[in-house]
Amino acid sequence: IREICDRYDVLLIADEVVTGFGRTGKWFAMEHFSVDADIMSMAKGISSCYVPFGAVSVSSRINVPFEQGFPFVHGYTFGGHPLGCAAGCELIHVIRDEKLLENCTAQGERVFSYRDELLSHPTVADVRGWGLMMALELVKDKETMAFFDKSVDAQELFQSIALKHGLVMYSSLYGAARQPAFRRGVPIWISPPLSITSEEVDEMMQRVLAMLSEWEGAVL
Repeated sequence: IREICDRYDVLLIADEVVTGFGRTGKWFAMEHFSVDADIMSMAKGISSCYVPFGAVSVSSRINVPFEQGFPFVHGYTFGGHPLGCAAGCELIHVIRDEKLLENCTAQGERVFSYRDELLSHPTVADVRGWGLMMALELVKDKETMAFFDKSVDAQELFQSIALKHGLVMYSSLYGAARQPAFRRGVPIWISPPLSITSEEVDEMMQRVLAMLSEWEGAVL
């Protein structure tokens, strides 16, 4: 994509709102590909969600006109908020001092070591992700790739059973206005904190496997 953008003089914009600040084991997911974006959006992990905060960075190529002194009247009501900036700066120190990038890589590999066991379940059609960011694609039948009918309330039941097992698991379709809601299965996100330990990973994944079995018993 970078090569195509350069060929046609098109800006490459990277959305690192979810993947930025260590979630994939690198500061930014773009680093895995040794590619730089012209514009990059950041939020969520930039303050560890302690403070609502977001930022946009631009490459030196984009910054040239501003360096030359051209007027640029632009701002936001809450731009440069000191509390958000303080949280963002402290987060960078914590990630570095506690070696959370290294921990994310190690624990991410441990999470994905459960991939085959997850795929052995009749409803788990796909397991994907990077670092400490895993998604499970759940379907009614892996052989036919049939999806759940909305009337089954498969997603709502999944959430309630997960809570019973002490898990808070996010579905990217939960509450979304899509018709039908489960056109592409029920994608479930597993995104533990970057500071998670090996013991906690094992406990979490054992709970995930147990709740999957209970959920499948109710919806299949």
